[in-house]
Amino acid sequence: MMSNPCLSQTESVVLLPHTAVGEAVERASRAKLYHRLGYRVFVSTDSQLKSNPEAFELLFQKNPFIRGEKSPDPSDLVDGIVTELNPFRRNSFNPRILQRDQFSAEQRRMEIHYRPQVRPELSSATLLDLNISSYRLNGGRDNFEKVEDFVRAHYPDGIAIRRKQYDVEVRGFEIFPVAEEFPFVEYESIYDYCDIVASCKRVVCFQTGAQYLACAYCSSIDLLRTENHNSRLNSRNRLLYFDCEIKDIDLR
Repeated sequence: MMSNPCLSQTESVVLLPHTAVGEAVERASRAKLYHRLGYRVFVSTDSQLKSNPEAFELLFQKNPFIRGEKSPDPSDLVDGIVTELNPFRRNSFNPRILQRDQFSAEQRRMEIHYRPQVRPELSSATLLDLNISSYRLNGGRDNFEKVEDFVRAHYPDGIAIRRKQYDVEVRGFEIFPVAEEFPFVEYESIYDYCDIVASCKRVVCFQTGAQYLACAYCSSIDLLRTENHNSRLNSRNRLLYFDCEIKDIDLR
């Protein structure tokens, strides 16, 4: 383990993920880097991600570099985001300790600490994850005008994925309409989802938390970009990156 000569033996970092799964994947991956520097790493008991207990368990409770939950003490370093809705505000906390050059490329590779159960019948499948948050689908942030024709033309043999017994009003995600035209596979939990994406030859998705999960378990991703943001999750110039092939398809 690398060590920090200025570090107190009891100094702790408390991770504070908010509700976005993609952000939480990256936040949880930082635990490994803090651990290598000698910090004790915890996740906050007040994490907003607890509103999604499956994701919280998968990303933080199963993470071997996280000791458990705690409320931050005044002496703790906090790494994370708190979102306030009224008025909307994002309060970010970054101790600015982690630097890319401190770690090898292998150490900086993002990973999720769950071993999927591969489904051989999906080995040649192109999976269409066209689920997206309702506020993005209806809010004008994205341009979806080209999506339907593109999907029909380029993935005629695709298989859509959707959640079984999903409550759109509670979780706020829904299926993009063109996905209803394809045969589908259903999942019941986030673990089922990981099993399915790990089994497929290729995953097609929007810029959502699905992109992070897909990159963790599938080596080939077609990213349908409908907004300006492009995070380049597979760029090794990032502090943390995914070792996968991402085809950025600009459909704006």
